[in-house]
Amino acid sequence: MSDRGKARVERIQKEIDISQVLVDYGYHVHVGAEHQFSCDLHGDGFDGKPSARVYPESASWFCWACDRSRDAIQTVRDKEGVGFVEALKILETRYGLPPLPWSDEYEKKEPETNPFEETYKRERSYEEERAATEKFLGSLTKDRDLPVGLLLGLWEAFDMICYRMRKETWTEELGSMSMSRLLVMAKEKSAEHSRAQ
Repeated sequence: MSDRGKARVERIQKEIDISQVLVDYGYHVHVGAEHQFSCDLHGDGFDGKPSARVYPESASWFCWACDRSRDAIQTVRDKEGVGFVEALKILETRYGLPPLPWSDEYEKKEPETNPFEETYKRERSYEEERAATEKFLGSLTKDRDLPVGLLLGLWEAFDMICYRMRKETWTEELGSMSMSRLLVMAKEKSAEHSRAQ
C-alpha cells in the first residue's frame, strides 16, 4: 500500500468514531462506548440476539455470528458493496475529511487491499492457532484479567470456531484465520484493560 493510502486509513481510524459510523447505518449503539448490538450482515439479516460488539478504542467491531472484525472501511464495503478505495472516498466525504495532498512522499498508486484484513494473514496452521489461542484465553481466565462477560464472549467465539472445524464446515485456512483474529482481539482487549487499570 502507498504511503498516502496508509495515511488515509490512519486518519479515518483516528478521526472517525466507529460508533458514529454504525449509528449512521442504523445500528443501535451508544456513540463512544463499548456496546453490544444486533448485526444484519449474516444469515437472513435478522439478529434477534445481539451478536456484535463495538470497541471504540480500537476503532473496530466484532460479530461472533459473522466471525469477523470490521473497521469503518470494511463496514462501508460490506454495507454498500463497494471496493476499498471507494469506501475511503465515501468515509472522507461523509465525515468532512479534506483530500490529502499529493506530494513526493506519497506514491500515486491507490491501495487495493484492506490493511485491517492484512493483520490477519495466515501464518500458522489451524491447530497451531487453536493451541495458541486456547493457551492465551486460559491465562486470561486464570488471572481474571478481563471482565467475566468479555471472557465468556471470547470463549464462546473460540468454541464456535472449534465446532465448525470439527464438523468440517470450514476450510483449514478459514479456521486458521478465524483463530488468528480471535487471538489478536483477545490480546488487544487485554492490553486495553491493562492500560485502564
